[in-house]
Amino acid sequence: TEKTLHRSEDEGNTWQAVFSAQGEDNEINFTGISEQGIFICTTAGLFKSEEGKLNWKRIFEENAAHIAFSKEGKIFLGTKKGLFVSIDNGLTWQKDPGEIANFGVRWIEFMDDVIFIAVEKGVYRNTDTGWKRVFVTARVEMEYDADIVDEDVKAIKPVNSMAVGKNNVFLATDSGIFVSEDKGETW
Repeated sequence: TEKTLHRSEDEGNTWQAVFSAQGEDNEINFTGISEQGIFICTTAGLFKSEEGKLNWKRIFEENAAHIAFSKEGKIFLGTKKGLFVSIDNGLTWQKDPGEIANFGVRWIEFMDDVIFIAVEKGVYRNTDTGWKRVFVTARVEMEYDADIVDEDVKAIKPVNSMAVGKNNVFLATDSGIFVSEDKGETW
């Protein structure tokens, strides 16, 4: 639910509350499961439990929106203050120094070795030279250019979630679902 994580061990017949987001303004944003444990992204930080029942420990203290896990065991955490990466199961975190460092990250997905990050301004894909924006949600940086006029309100289409399957990337936006069959080059 908005504030409580429930767990079932009998195929959904009975449920037990195992985590509650404490505080008036604290909510659960996302839950991630990996070999490293169960992770809950909340507005008050990232919480982790080895077995997902008890012993929840806060391992990151900023508003955590989304979490993803690489094949190499790295943890990628999307926050309102940028993308953070841990190579030691959440003991320490490094902020990504790239262009997206100052954007609030909404969603993270992997396609083999390619990472897709959804932020306020669009979707970025990692490349050998850094991050490349492959989907534009808002043309905020163009508002000062007198030669470019974009009055179409539908041009602003924030990405609410993202999914990857085989060679396809799917974006759920306020303006509909967008699909790329070429790793984000065209939509």
